[in-house]
Amino acid sequence: MSTETQQLDFPTAPVGFTNDAPFKKKRKQKDPAGSALKAIGGIGIALCLITIALSMVSM
Repeated sequence: MSTETQQLDFPTAPVGFTNDAPFKKKRKQKDPAGSALKAIGGIGIALCLITIALSMVSM
């Protein structure tokens, strides 16, 4: 094998190599409307469970 082929077989970074690429990490954007809908839905489910529990107690 030639030295070029041997170098391709071992894809390691050179000694002292640092990644200084200016690429920004993708962040998940916050969705305030979605968060509000989830909160309202959670409150609604909790209220339904409370009313079911109270209606069973009063029977």
